[in-house]
Amino acid sequence: MVLRANVLSVSSLENLKKDLKAYRDSLEDKLSIFVEELLKIGIETAEQNVDAGGTYGTHEMAQLGNISFRKEVTTADGKVYGIMYGSGGDVTGEWYVNDGNGHYTLKTDTINSMLAVEFGTAGKALPAQDGFGVSGGQGTMSRYGHQNDNAWYIVTGLDEKGKPNEWKAATAITPTRPMYKAGLAMYEEVKKAAEAAFRG
Repeated sequence: MVLRANVLSVSSLENLKKDLKAYRDSLEDKLSIFVEELLKIGIETAEQNVDAGGTYGTHEMAQLGNISFRKEVTTADGKVYGIMYGSGGDVTGEWYVNDGNGHYTLKTDTINSMLAVEFGTAGKALPAQDGFGVSGGQGTMSRYGHQNDNAWYIVTGLDEKGKPNEWKAATAITPTRPMYKAGLAMYEEVKKAAEAAFRG
């Protein structure tokens, strides 16, 4: 785009001012479209990567659901900002733990389903990832001694004498990394998003 003006003409300078404002507004609109397109790619990728196998206490991960993604685009001082959010619900797991003397105590603990699918639990939790500095660590059940396990049994019921009579197979939650993969997809699709926004 080429803008010209006669600097000796007041009306020509006024027209240049109007043209510059129109260009600025047009650029801001295109930047908004660009950011929206990138976030759309990110959310689509994240939504395709939320299914994690595994259990948490008496809950199957498939029951957790309630993981959602949303975007926020704001404009200030000619700059466009985009944020992608991922959120999940709190899930409370219950199981009985042996105190080492044959006595069982009901334990409850709460995890967030979004964190579980992003980082995993127990032996399937992911360590730090290169590129974005995302870290997983041992996951949400490490303090219960399952940091190196992919499967175990938990006591889910006691008889009238306080002895275990119900067990459930539990498995570590496999991280599917929706937010991490969304970031990678947006990075890889920058050119496509820019072409969609700035074409014409």
